[in-house]
Amino acid sequence: MRGARIFVEDRPDSGTPPIRRLKIIGPGYFETMGNPVVAGRGLTWPDVIQRMPLAIVSENFAREYWGEPSKALGKRIGGVPGEWFEIAGVVGNERSNGLNHPAPPTVYLAMGGEQFSGRSISYVVRSTRVGASGFLRELQQAVVSINANVPLRNARTLDEIMATSMAQTSFAMVMLAIAAIVALLLALVGLYGVVSYIVSERTHEIGIRMALGAQRRDVVGLFLRQGFVLTLTGVVLGMGAAMLLTPVMAALLYGVGPNDPVTYVSVAIALAAVTLLATYVPARWASGVTPVGALRSPI
Repeated sequence: MRGARIFVEDRPDSGTPPIRRLKIIGPGYFETMGNPVVAGRGLTWPDVIQRMPLAIVSENFAREYWGEPSKALGKRIGGVPGEWFEIAGVVGNERSNGLNHPAPPTVYLAMGGEQFSGRSISYVVRSTRVGASGFLRELQQAVVSINANVPLRNARTLDEIMATSMAQTSFAMVMLAIAAIVALLLALVGLYGVVSYIVSERTHEIGIRMALGAQRRDVVGLFLRQGFVLTLTGVVLGMGAAMLLTPVMAALLYGVGPNDPVTYVSVAIALAAVTLLATYVPARWASGVTPVGALRSPI
């Protein structure tokens, strides 16, 4: 896997073409990785044996030049002008730089010939026994049985590769989650304290209301409405600030956009539920105040 400047026939660049991700692969690579063929076909062993000048490109590469993946079929690309490879297929985008980075436009060439001159070869093995004891040893024995001088190193599962690529992002997200939990607890305690203070300041008012016929549910509803106003104000201000600041940390997000409506609605509902719970406790206490006890309490 390396980078290369890829020329596109009949589409001369204004300058030097950009560097694209270049992968030298063997037949069955896409099936093993689970990467779907969007248009055309993948590479086959006859292509490798006959050294057919064929290439496979990623979907984002095809869309960049031709708009639709199917329109890329039959077009020719090359590392230098005059040495062309015909595009035989288009496959799904591959996040080679990690899950927290966008998939780079990629060109795939068949193994063999001058293009396959690297000294390091990576193999991809797909098996239901991955992670089982002895599986790695069996792979080592299979390699040694073919060539005892070829070492097998850096064997990792796809889950391990994914975890490594997301390690920094995962650490940052854990820290942000801890900060968010602490902030939620502070908001919970703060709202509870504010409503409790309001209740204590309005004890006489509560007693008069209940003496005039107010029911417990009326008193609870009174303070829940006040708590709801505070909650709604905080949620609206918080969502507005989040919409402004979340795009700054878009690089830490994967599989969700910085303005994902489902996330905003879910968080807003969760915050509203938690804060209303913090309001209900002092409101419930206020409804238990008796008129005589409220009027006797000091102002």
